[in-house]
Amino acid sequence: MDDVTMSESFLQVQDPGQDSKMQQAIETVKCWGHINNMLRNPKKTKEMVIEFKRRPSQIPNLMLDETAVERVQAGLLLRLYIQNDLKWERNTDMILSKAAKRLYFLTQLKR
Repeated sequence: MDDVTMSESFLQVQDPGQDSKMQQAIETVKCWGHINNMLRNPKKTKEMVIEFKRRPSQIPNLMLDETAVERVQAGLLLRLYIQNDLKWERNTDMILSKAAKRLYFLTQLKR
């Protein structure tokens, strides 16, 4: 499987013992992949929690094939860097870096 994006919104307080719907969605995708002979790589699977509370919630890690899914601060999605605080610095830095490289090559070709 390649490039599957899922999201879940926690607008209500959930029972701490209750599994998240995201874990159920992962299990559904896992079963679908097994039926369709598609492999998944838990090492490449990432999780990002976007939350604006002063005290972050204790959200349990998602599990895929008995492996905890890595929780990241930023990720690349459709060539756009998304940060868990929804700021644009990393994306802007990436764009400026690419522009500077291309501008350098253009100045070298002009000579």
